[in-house]
Amino acid sequence: MTEKANRTFRIVLAILGFLLLWEWLQPIQQLTDTGYIGYFVLFVALILGLLYTRVRFFYILGVALAYIFFFIHRWHFSIPTDEPRWLSLWTLDMIRIIHQDWELVSDSFRTLLFFFVLWMMSHLLYYWLQVKNSIFLFYVMTVLYITILDTFTPYDGTMAIIRAVIFGFLLLGLLTLKRIIDAENISVGKETVRLWTIPLAIFIAFSSIVSFVAPKFSPIWPDPVPYIKSYAEGAGEGEGITGSVIRYSFDDTQLGGPFIGDNHVVFSAAVRTPHYWRVESKDTYTGKGWEQSKVYSKIHTFVTDGTLTNPFHPDKLMGLDPEVVWDDERIVYEATVNINQRYRHLVYPYGTKVVEANDSTLFHVDFEAQKIETGTQYLASYSFQYQIPVYDVEVLRQATVDRTDIDLQFLNHYTQLPDNLPQRVIDLAQEIVEGKENWYDQAKAIEDYFQQGDFVYDQVNVPYPRPEQDYVDQFLFETKRGYCDNYSTAMVVLLRAVGVPARWVKGYTAGEYKKALDSTYKEYRITNYNAHSWVEVFFPDVGWVPFEPTKGFDNYVVFQQPDINDDDTFDPSVLEQEDDNEENKLEEKDEDKNGVSIKEIWEQFVTWTKEHLVAIGITLLAVTVIIWVLYLLRRRWLPYWWMLYYRFRANQNHFPHAYEQLLHQLKRYGLTLKDGQTLRSYAKRVDEFFSTDAMSRLTLEYEKYVYRGQDHPSWDQTKELWEYLIKKTTS
Repeated sequence: MTEKANRTFRIVLAILGFLLLWEWLQPIQQLTDTGYIGYFVLFVALILGLLYTRVRFFYILGVALAYIFFFIHRWHFSIPTDEPRWLSLWTLDMIRIIHQDWELVSDSFRTLLFFFVLWMMSHLLYYWLQVKNSIFLFYVMTVLYITILDTFTPYDGTMAIIRAVIFGFLLLGLLTLKRIIDAENISVGKETVRLWTIPLAIFIAFSSIVSFVAPKFSPIWPDPVPYIKSYAEGAGEGEGITGSVIRYSFDDTQLGGPFIGDNHVVFSAAVRTPHYWRVESKDTYTGKGWEQSKVYSKIHTFVTDGTLTNPFHPDKLMGLDPEVVWDDERIVYEATVNINQRYRHLVYPYGTKVVEANDSTLFHVDFEAQKIETGTQYLASYSFQYQIPVYDVEVLRQATVDRTDIDLQFLNHYTQLPDNLPQRVIDLAQEIVEGKENWYDQAKAIEDYFQQGDFVYDQVNVPYPRPEQDYVDQFLFETKRGYCDNYSTAMVVLLRAVGVPARWVKGYTAGEYKKALDSTYKEYRITNYNAHSWVEVFFPDVGWVPFEPTKGFDNYVVFQQPDINDDDTFDPSVLEQEDDNEENKLEEKDEDKNGVSIKEIWEQFVTWTKEHLVAIGITLLAVTVIIWVLYLLRRRWLPYWWMLYYRFRANQNHFPHAYEQLLHQLKRYGLTLKDGQTLRSYAKRVDEFFSTDAMSRLTLEYEKYVYRGQDHPSWDQTKELWEYLIKKTTS
């Protein structure tokens, strides 16, 4: 190949390799919170360009490091470059990696590692293209990468896989030509390369277009993804023939369908009054479910001595630690949570101001979703101090569409709706709130709308929306039946449709009352069945206020009406009254019982089984293996069992049974009694095999009993012959 043709050929290979590597970067921005993806793409192009121009390694090293540190400093640091503090931060990050504290690694160090990975991939790509002349491994990895992301994530890899096929087959074809040229040591010009490349490109383009537009058969196998996801995430997770098992799920992108109740205990709580347990909120409705926008999220890590105060106070974002301020007119409550199922997130009541956990607990607080996590640490128990919020209806009614003091970006974010939302959903929202001038009355009108007789709470007869169908539209106009996800999502969408900022909230209901711990505190048990979703509406000067649209549910929110005197304060006995009624009912039940109920015994059995599940599994596996080994080796040990069995039985009636067992053992040994063969001829064959006459003598006695009706021979006379033969079969 001439120098000019070789240079052109190398450039084409570099461009195609770069485009193939680019397919690895495109999903990252969609699936992670990685920003400025264009600068990473530019870095890959820069490294490949330097490698293909054959610049010395030290120049490449200098340019690459300068590029990396320039952009890392620009994105992550506000300190001067000559200050060594950033170096100490990275040293701390390396220590965290050694200790596997992945969640604590800083964003700047993650960016540094990502740059190094891209640098390494660029060198590998250059090596595969220019040295090995083979890209097949990287091409297969690219196709697998795209298909896996397309299957298991929201990323749509339809066009990506087509591009990968085109770029990959072009590379494979061109590298085949290069290997032929190198192997034959021939010189070719541009014309030869063109004659090879043009037909190759036409063939690949034609095949790609035909395969894309041609009709395709429907899948002949059911989609295995829900099963694989359920197996990976734990039994019961995911969709099946009978629906999903209800539990707290992290993935809410695909809502709908029936579910099965699950009474496994998630946590128990010692509280004075029942209330909802909040976990997080999500802000982006997709038409099928909910996502939490990563760009808008504000996550901060707090290193504490085990106590986190004012977890969602805005001053925390500025690095301040504001003092906890209590309302003197309201009671300060305390609650303790004991965890049964391990989650990294915390459940907490509304009005939480103090969180107390183990010493040196790291709290990761998402201020936007109002979610508290503990990173890689699992807490067995933690406690709260909180005051139950009381919302003044008069203040809430001051929020109207005419308010101009609300940040426009905030308002747009929390009134977001998908572009393809059916118009009839918006029309229905406007119809429901007609005549309501403020956000509170509009929210109550929509909340009350779902209490009509047309709507039914149902966990079983709930269909999945069709692929082209909006989740809320299906619920509002077709089924009008569903559970909390249907009601809460529909209310948020209706509120946003009339310009009221709202978001979707997840957590647990109050749970089931179990017993009184003392005169003040009661124990509630919260199971997977209590997993729930509801609505929060934003009101200026107040914040986020919870609403409960789901039919048959009450979220214990206290609204102070205008006709209540200012001197009146919230009485916790209002909420505690229901607890007392439940306690009395349980006590009356207990009076009619003698001893422990079957339900309690069953619950204790289930709890014990869960606690010892690993040990039970190992034991069952060991027993199964032992039984299987004993079965395989039965020819060697079973004769000794029968010898022991008959040793203490001198009755002559045992002889026929012992003879039959000997026949079975001989069969296991390999000396099978053939069809039509007499016992005498069979005994002769056995004697010839063992070089003895014991089997013939034993058979003669057996025939006398069977065919002549003579009395059984004495067992003492025949036992020695029988033991002699059966021992022979163990060798």
